[in-house]
Formats: sequence, C-alpha cells, structure tokens
Amino acid sequence: MAFHKEISAIDLFCGIGGLTYGLQTAGINVTAGIDLDNSCKYTFEKNCNTTFIREDIQNISDKQLNDIFGKTKYKILAGCAPCQPFSSYTYNQDKNTDNRWKLLYEFGRLIELSKPTIVTMENVPTLLNFKKAPV
Repeated sequence: MAFHKEISAIDLFCGIGGLTYGLQTAGINVTAGIDLDNSCKYTFEKNCNTTFIREDIQNISDKQLNDIFGKTKYKILAGCAPCQPFSSYTYNQDKNTDNRWKLLYEFGRLIELSKPTIVTMENVPTLLNFKKAPV
C-alpha cells in the first residue's frame, strides 16, 4: 500500500487496529499503535503491518511520540479512548469504580505535548453530559 509521504499517524488505544486499518486504507502511514492490552499485539501487527507498543499512555512522553511520528510534515494523533464510562448502554449504571474516563485527560496531555497537526477521537454523545468531571 502506498502511503502519503508527508503524513504520519499514531493510534492511541489501538486495540486490534480497526482505526489504524481505516487510516491506512485512506493512504495514511500509521507509524505505531499504542495500547495497554498486550493480547491485541498479534492481531494488530498482523492486520496492520505496523508496530504495536504495549504501554500505558500515562507513561508516554512528548519525546516518545515525536520519535514515533518521525520526520513528517503532518502529524495525526488518533484514538478511540475507552468509551465504556460514556456509553449509553452503561451510562445510567453506577460507575464509581470505572476511572477510565480519566484517560481522556491523558489524551489531552499528549495533544498539548506533541502538538499534532490533526487530532481525531471517537465521539460518544454522553461525553458532553458526563457528571463526574468536565471532559
């Protein structure tokens, strides 16, 4: 597959690579996917033919991201952050023990640090009405 040479993307919360695959199909070079769940590694790398990095995004630095992006004119930081705390399926259930919503703050931190040209994140409608904290 031919990728646009001036564009590089990183997929946060990459899972098995659905978003990465879509970006690649659009001609975007995804240099790596980052996810904490190591069980996704084989499928991600097999389906997307790119690097899987097993890491908690809370431990990722701007230097690491910029090294992963490489020398490119346009940087895309993409991600499908854990949406369970915002899902309409679970929204009215007690989520006092589910703190994955805080990962959105980490996503924001990485945006601020790496200054990508484009940011894309999965949208979940109840995100705007989240009662625990402003997200």
